[in-house]
Amino acid sequence: MTIYHLARELDARWRSGVIRAGHLDRQLRRVIISAGQGVAVEIDLSLPDVVVREHPDAPSGGALAGWTVESVTAQEDDRRLLVALAREGKFRGSEHKRALLEVSMLPNARAASAHESGRTFARVGGSLPPRSAPRPTLSDRLIASASEKGDAQVLMQGR
Repeated sequence: MTIYHLARELDARWRSGVIRAGHLDRQLRRVIISAGQGVAVEIDLSLPDVVVREHPDAPSGGALAGWTVESVTAQEDDRRLLVALAREGKFRGSEHKRALLEVSMLPNARAASAHESGRTFARVGGSLPPRSAPRPTLSDRLIASASEKGDAQVLMQGR
């Protein structure tokens, strides 16, 4: 499953849900989120191939607890999951707060960072890599030609 499709699945589960459990575990290098009424999801960044699985017994609380999930997105052809978060102001009439959880699932740059107004308040792993531009879309003719010749290098340069 691509990160783009994972984002669509998580968006359907989490959108408008309040996070009950939102942990960024630095020691075990994993992110655990339970939003709304659904089962918690664990993103395990400790493995070379990042694993995403349900986590049925996630403890409540954590750095992300209390935030509401506005959306979960991923750019096409990028291995970065973006979770937009919002929280009402503490006092009536005060500004709503916004935050962003970014999870990089690149094999050589597995990391997660939650930040609000440029200030990081939770992190797993090192720095996030720069955002990438999507690979070009290959034409049907080029795909057919490369497939016939067995030219994997051409196929890997696009999508």
